[in-house]
Amino acid sequence: MMSTRITYEQLMQTIHETNLVIRELSKSSETTEKILKEITKESLVTKEAISEFWKYRQESEKIRQENEKIRQESDKALKEQFADLAVRIKETDALMDALMKETAARMKETDKQIAETDKQLSKQIGKLSNRFGDLAEHLVAPGIADRFNELGYHFDNEFPGGLKIKDDQNQVIAQIDILLENDESIAVVEVKVCPDHDDIQEHIQRIERFQNYRNTKGLKHKTILGGIAGAIFPQNIKNVVIKAGLYVITQSGDTMKIEVPKNFKPREF
Repeated sequence: MMSTRITYEQLMQTIHETNLVIRELSKSSETTEKILKEITKESLVTKEAISEFWKYRQESEKIRQENEKIRQESDKALKEQFADLAVRIKETDALMDALMKETAARMKETDKQIAETDKQLSKQIGKLSNRFGDLAEHLVAPGIADRFNELGYHFDNEFPGGLKIKDDQNQVIAQIDILLENDESIAVVEVKVCPDHDDIQEHIQRIERFQNYRNTKGLKHKTILGGIAGAIFPQNIKNVVIKAGLYVITQSGDTMKIEVPKNFKPREF
């Protein structure tokens, strides 16, 4: 039977090995403690971070809720403004429609008044034309032959009522206010209240039409003279009449006079 008694050397060896194991365990314990401390430290940092995160999240949620409240209030205000604007637009459209209808009615009435005014104006123009005829007949005609005779023409035939020249279709193409005639000459006089440039050109055309009329009546041997009589005769218009070779006949008191500038030579048609 084998003996189990331990020798001194074996005992010491065992003690030595046990001490080594204890030392290793002690080192391991220190390491473990250090690790635990690090874990605890990290755990504290993590808790602080989590706490900060939740705090930030709570503040963010609060801000979101405030922004949502502001948005809702803004939406409500905008809706109220748009509703008010829609009402105003509707009222404005109604007002514009009413104004347009009123304007159309006024324009219709204005057109009616204009038409009536035109009608009255036409009547007045007709009356005025008659007064021009009266002017030719009562103011210019009575002494016009004498005025020309003072210049040596000796007109012995006078047509104070004028002359209407007609074409082959019996249409009036020219109307002469005063016509004077002798064996050699014919004077064609146009009477205007206030002659202008257009009147001068129109009278020259009138004389040219009468020239053709004269030729068809066997009076080609008679010289045609022209003159324009005016109650109001601007000097610049007088100059143009004289330059055209026509006599200027102006009012002088209750009668008329012929203004003959120096070196004036009448045009003969």
